[in-house]
Amino acid sequence: EKGTNGNYVAHAASHSLPGPQSMGVDTRGFPAVKAYNETFSLFDPSGKAMGNMKYSVTGANDAAHIAETMAPGSTPRVHTDEPEKLKFSLQWADISAIEAPDQDVSNNTSKDNNG
Repeated sequence: EKGTNGNYVAHAASHSLPGPQSMGVDTRGFPAVKAYNETFSLFDPSGKAMGNMKYSVTGANDAAHIAETMAPGSTPRVHTDEPEKLKFSLQWADISAIEAPDQDVSNNTSKDNNG
């Protein structure tokens, strides 16, 4: 495989020039290109691609990453050194704690109107 930002000249009786390769991610979500890879695609029951859906992929070592599917409803390729089972899960909700305005969280007591 060869790549260049400049001109590339090859003299031969015949040759093929396939398009660029996409870099995938490892099970932690970092860029990677390894021997084994898998991609996941999401479609609704009518067959429409489900893009921008939050998901997680977990590998055998419990390393996981959370991201969103691309417009065609697919994930980047998930690369691993060895064949391994990957767990794909949709992330349906984000849960975050919000401090209630009438609570003092520093000593974990509620304030009432009597002071």
